[in-house]
Amino acid sequence: MLEQHLPLAGVPAVESPFFDAIFAAADVDEHTLKVARQLRENGFAVIDFPDVEFDRIAEEIKRDLHDR
Repeated sequence: MLEQHLPLAGVPAVESPFFDAIFAAADVDEHTLKVARQLRENGFAVIDFPDVEFDRIAEEIKRDLHDR
């Protein structure tokens, strides 16, 4: 579990100066590591959701929250 490898309490793993050591010690899959690297390097990550209904659900959420 990633939380067990965080040497600086309160510092997200992707912002830690120990990023490489944290992710070397953590048991994460290649996709998770790719997203973590994107977050660290770019400040954001592009995530492809496998849900074929994602666009419809996102539009529904935006419509429901439009007036808030």
